[in-house]
Amino acid sequence: MAKSEAPLHQVGATQIPQDKVGGRRVFADEVVAEGGLTQWVAQTAPVVVLAAAGTNQATASAITLVPITKVTGGDGTKGVVLPQPTGALASTMRVVSVSGALKVYPPVGGTINGGSVNANITLSQNIPAEFTCLDGLTWFSRFS
Repeated sequence: MAKSEAPLHQVGATQIPQDKVGGRRVFADEVVAEGGLTQWVAQTAPVVVLAAAGTNQATASAITLVPITKVTGGDGTKGVVLPQPTGALASTMRVVSVSGALKVYPPVGGTINGGSVNANITLSQNIPAEFTCLDGLTWFSRFS
């Protein structure tokens, strides 16, 4: 194989010209992306659109465990309920209210940021929050 050809298992490998010899480019050894090129591609996450509802934890709209939830219909009285993930791994998701203040409730029996059981927090319009659940009921938030 000539040094100017990338082997098939390295499709997309970059080769850097080392020098010109007699009018021809001479290539240095191949530069290979460790770990695969897919790690370099920006990952996109699905966005779920959900309408806020209700005036308390029991009647608020339930969020499913997805990376990003865009909530419409927030007016300071309506809300959403975070899911109760299962399994040993921590779960993280982002929530943003695009139409007004939004109440965010933990799942029944849960807490957010060490607050009272079942107590909500309020998100301001267009201020995304990242929520991380440690054990199915204990959620923490970080605002962007």
